[in-house]
Amino acid sequence: MRKLLLILLLALIVTAEAHGYIEIVHQRITSNAITAAGTEAYMKTNLNIKPADKLNGYTTSEWIASGSDSEDNFLRPLNHFYDPTTGRGLHL
Repeated sequence: MRKLLLILLLALIVTAEAHGYIEIVHQRITSNAITAAGTEAYMKTNLNIKPADKLNGYTTSEWIASGSDSEDNFLRPLNHFYDPTTGRGLHL
């Protein structure tokens, strides 16, 4: 019984320290994607804005990155697994 309790305690400690992702990862991926996908050129040509332009104290790039981070809030992660044949996200 004592060994089982020790194993459970260690398992809780180990899993409490394991993180699947760090939230800033989404923001960094998005920031890199803005450049790699040519979004900067599209924004400048079609929207007449630049990633460094500010709106309410944040740059355009920061707003986009913040939006990508917000995708993991509330029920939004269910949309990560979009099914184009049905037009729906993951529904449990």
